[in-house]
Amino acid sequence: MAFVEKWKNVENKAKKYSHFTMILVVLNVFLMILTAYSFTHQKVVIQLPPTRLTETVVYSSNEVSRSLFEMWGKYIVATLGNYSSENIDDNIYILLNMTHPENMKDIKPELVELEKHVKENRVRQAFYPEWKDMKLQIKGNYSQMIIRGEAFREVGTNLQEYDIKYTLRMVVINGHMYLTYVDKEVDKK
Repeated sequence: MAFVEKWKNVENKAKKYSHFTMILVVLNVFLMILTAYSFTHQKVVIQLPPTRLTETVVYSSNEVSRSLFEMWGKYIVATLGNYSSENIDDNIYILLNMTHPENMKDIKPELVELEKHVKENRVRQAFYPEWKDMKLQIKGNYSQMIIRGEAFREVGTNLQEYDIKYTLRMVVINGHMYLTYVDKEVDKK
């Protein structure tokens, strides 16, 4: 009789363990599904310039919306084109932080030279872009913006008027906007 009771006890334990094993198998399958889902649906943080949002920003892994490039392009042009000896340090700091590390060697020397010139000559410049004539080309996460406008530059008491054309190239990598190219053409009026 003792043998039969022990056998039933072992049988009951085996049933409990088999139920417990099945629960663990189901939980492991659920965990694998959750892990696969989290790897395929990564969250991306999107940086926006410090401006009011007037349009919807659409972001996917393949392309970035026109409005995001427009917002950042306008911010970069405003930072590049409007400066004085009091704020040039901040403007250069902002632009260098936005510059892609691979393009730093091309962009930094020009910005450092501008900073030196502005500080030495106490230059002030106000840039008035013609936003309606802005050209923006987008290919996936890459863009090129060309914007023309008038600039009024004050060096001491001398006021000069210029036509300026900025060409910017930007790229979005993992939700971060990078500046990859800057060119400025200046024509004196």
